[in-house]
Amino acid sequence: MNAWLITWEYFGEHAKVSDKIVAILDPRKSRESVIEIVKLHWLRNYYNANENSYYSTRPRKILFEIDTSEGEIWIHANNPSLRARIVSEFKVTVNNETNTETISWREPDKWKWIDEKQSSDLIHKGIHQSINRPLGLTLGKDLEWNDYQKK
Repeated sequence: MNAWLITWEYFGEHAKVSDKIVAILDPRKSRESVIEIVKLHWLRNYYNANENSYYSTRPRKILFEIDTSEGEIWIHANNPSLRARIVSEFKVTVNNETNTETISWREPDKWKWIDEKQSSDLIHKGIHQSINRPLGLTLGKDLEWNDYQKK
């Protein structure tokens, strides 16, 4: 199965995130829709309510760069960065014995355009990735379900 996969990408242990997966989206979503979703996640994670209010009506003043090269969407400004791309071989496997789920996928291949040939060459085959996480852990951390259920 293919999917748009949005992840936190960090450089250096000081910026490591505990859960890289931000969102899993329908691969038929348009690039423009995914860019808006990625921007929303960025704003919610890096800006307070006052800044979100300000930037919601002034999107050109947002202090990040959106890179849409090579078929991917990156937001660079801080570390970690947000990355969205369509991955293949996407699968979630549940292991009830260990109470975990494994999310696995294959990254997109990288191609280089050859103008004179009007063709492209494969320069890097997409690698398989996987992440193990506790079963039942939501992708969003907005609601503290344990606290909510206690009330």
